Amino acid sequence: MVEEPDQEIHKKEIVGRRAFGKDKDIFSTSDGVRHYKIDVFTDKRSDGLSVDRLGIGEVLAKRVRYLDPLGVAMGQKRGKVFRGWAAVSVTSIHDLVKSTAADGETNVLHAEIMRGDEFPTTRQKRAFAYELCDLARKLEFVESPSYEPEAA
Repeated sequence: MVEEPDQEIHKKEIVGRRAFGKDKDIFSTSDGVRHYKIDVFTDKRSDGLSVDRLGIGEVLAKRVRYLDPLGVAMGQKRGKVFRGWAAVSVTSIHDLVKSTAADGETNVLHAEIMRGDEFPTTRQKRAFAYELCDLARKLEFVESPSYEPEAA
């Protein structure tokens, strides 16, 4: 079991959005550069965008091992292989990231990027998703330790 972190999210903390399916479901390529698809950072919920708190530095590996079975289970429910996390540093969006209880699973490392009041329309949420894609490009994709390429 991983230790439950402080409710307060540190400004240097990394959060990850779970990603599922084949490369074509997660990434697009433009001019030889791989980019995240906007769908990774969108959903139909009106308020927060669900993420996992991956931590800072050495904590990351321990948290990934804890979170991996939760991602695998979610992938099985969706009929897609869990690939890992599109990681984002919260530095520039710190005021929008809140530690929250997970919906439908026990996850002490759950958080949400709050979009409701700041981005009330679908168009604003999509624009914010593009910004998150750009932020995620700055960090490596955090691959699921249980991911097997043949399974995708």
